[in-house]
Order: sequence, then C-alpha cells, then structure tokens
Amino acid sequence: MNKSSLINNEDKEILFSRELLKGTEDFINAAKTFDSNISIEDIGQAMRNVWIMNILQMLFEMKVAFTDSIFGYSMLYPYTDNYLDNPQISKEEKVNTNERLEKRLKGELIEPNNEYEKRVFDLVSKIENTFARETYPEVFQSLIYIYNGQVKSMIQQGKRTSPYETDILGISIEKGGSSVLADGYLVKGKLSYEEARFCYGYGILLQICDDLQDATEDLESNHMTIISQLAEKWDLDNITNGLINFTINLIDGVECFQCKNIKEIKQLIKKIAYN
Repeated sequence: MNKSSLINNEDKEILFSRELLKGTEDFINAAKTFDSNISIEDIGQAMRNVWIMNILQMLFEMKVAFTDSIFGYSMLYPYTDNYLDNPQISKEEKVNTNERLEKRLKGELIEPNNEYEKRVFDLVSKIENTFARETYPEVFQSLIYIYNGQVKSMIQQGKRTSPYETDILGISIEKGGSSVLADGYLVKGKLSYEEARFCYGYGILLQICDDLQDATEDLESNHMTIISQLAEKWDLDNITNGLINFTINLIDGVECFQCKNIKEIKQLIKKIAYN
C-alpha cells in the first residue's frame, strides 16, 4: 500500500469532525431503535451510505447532520438489497414484493403484508416527511431509478453467464450510478446537471470497486458481475487500471463544487472508493 492510500491528518479532520461523529452516533442509535434485531453487518452497510451522504453535504456546502431522509434511504438500501440477494426467497415472492414496493415509492398508501414490508414502507414515509412529493419529484424519481436497478440485478443471481449473454456491465452501472444519484437528491432535494452527473459517476465507481473486491465470493456464489465474469479467464489488471483512470477523470475533473476544503475532500473520496 502506498502512502497516498493511507488516512492522513487532513482526512482525520474530515472523518472525525464533531458533526460527522455525532451524525454517526445518531444514526446507529436510530437504527437500533427502528429494528432491535438489526445486525452489526447491516448497520455497517447502511453506515457507509450515511458517510457518503455526509460527504455530499460537505460538497454541497450544507451542514453535516443526521436527517430522516438520510436514515430512510441508508436503511432502505440494505433492507431491499439483502432481500433481493436472499437465495431462500423465491423469485416469484421477490417479484410480488417488488411490485408493491414500486407502488409505495410512487406514492400509493398500501397496507404492508408482513413485517419486512412494514419496515420498508416506514422508511419511505421518513423520506416523505422530509421532502414533499409535489415540490421534490426528482427525489422520488431517483428512488424509482435505484429500485429498477436493484430489480434488474436479480439477473445476476444464480447462474454463470458470459459477457455477451446479458448486459451485466449495464446493470452494474445503472444500479451503482442510481444509488449515489439518489444520495444526492436525498441530501439536497434538487441537483444541477453537473452535480447529478458527478453523483451518478461516483456511484458507478463505488459499484465497480465493490465488484472488484468481491470477485472471488461472487464467483463462488454464481453472482455475476463484469468482474466475476472475467476473473476466471482473464487478468484484471487492465480493468483495474481503467478504473483508476476513471476515478482520476471523474473526481479531479468535477468543477461544480466550491467548498473551502475541496482538494482534501476529493482525495478522501478517492480513498473511500478503494477501501
């Protein structure tokens, strides 16, 4: 590991700021109150998204704070993602549940069929309590985008495919990009074109980095990503180099953020992607 990948003093000032630490503590307490049976792993998965949203708050020159929309989305994502990834749940049941979730995301007030649906619908309500649908339609459209990405990701499960059978890369791009795009809208409510473009690109970066780190595990479980498809037969060095170039172009090239410590935040964003 080279020195540039290590957390330095500037990173610590950001990561260990009073506001971010308080937001972290508030989120953990809220998660345990919301679901007393939630696992440490699920809290950790959600917490990563909380930190990404906190960093977006910094980029947008907003106060770093814990909000209902941050809680609602950060919890919603692992709940739905883990549900879709659960091999013990039939595809038919997943499809039925997803159809009901789509209706709820579009604003329909429907009664939950089970405890899982109750929790997920409650999380959607927390987002609605922060952003009025009539005023912030992009917030809820972004949730539909990530929902569609998650549903399409079901194609990745259970069987091995070649890179030419299904658009696995396209699925990863849509799922990853729409995830952080939703982060941006749930932080700010409305985004400029450049802000939305950055969020989508950063989501792609995080998704491909995750796929790279999980390549062996994904291959063993027949979970197909562009990385696990290629891992058995091809060297991944070229993909890794391409990912590094994409990171540099995306983060160094963005000019729409004017916060005072933008240089330090950009460096931290790069490190988060690869850890």
